[in-house]
Amino acid sequence: MEKLIVHYENTKISYLDSLKNISYNYSVVNVLKTEDFKERLIDYIEKHPSYDIIMNYYHVFAKDFPEKTLILFRQIVDKYTDNNTGEESYKNVASALKSIASIKGGKSVVDDMIKQFKIRHKRRWLMFEVILGNRRA
Repeated sequence: MEKLIVHYENTKISYLDSLKNISYNYSVVNVLKTEDFKERLIDYIEKHPSYDIIMNYYHVFAKDFPEKTLILFRQIVDKYTDNNTGEESYKNVASALKSIASIKGGKSVVDDMIKQFKIRHKRRWLMFEVILGNRRA
């Protein structure tokens, strides 16, 4: 029985290694989550950054890897903010900032991100109304 378990674990790891070079796929993310491969999940998301993915899966690894999660989250949200406009996108940014703030060390990251947004996106008054709760920035 022990040999069977070792064989299964080796096969599983080999299979997951073969998936890491596949272009983004929700199935891969779900396998990594289900098998509790938190660090591999972070690595996969780093290779295939996506707002939807980080929002759906950060809770799986944030507690164990808060610093790495914050760095990854910030990169994804910064890119999302740079490439998206409109009220729905700004609501997504506000939701992401709330999620980031819930991670250990995240409140200071959110404060810094908002400062940077004010510099990079100073003309997006609606963005600031949405992310700051209808207060003028």
